[in-house]
Amino acid sequence: ELFTWVLPTKAPKSLRTTLVLAYGDAGNMSSTLFLAKALLAAGFDLLLFDYRGFGHSSAFPMDSTRLYYNEFATDLDTALRAA
Repeated sequence: ELFTWVLPTKAPKSLRTTLVLAYGDAGNMSSTLFLAKALLAAGFDLLLFDYRGFGHSSAFPMDSTRLYYNEFATDLDTALRAA
């Protein structure tokens, strides 16, 4: 399961566009909050998510010497489809 936040803009003029915010190889979606605040103020709706194994998303076995898993691409694709 992917932990997500769906944030609708409260700006006076909505751009009627949803952006998906994804982040790099460490941390969780909280690292995008500064950017999220600015994008919401600009009129965008947002979907933020944690990749599996990060934040509050479901854990799965990871090797600390491995940087990338195909599952991360699946997670991004899932977030894009949800948006």
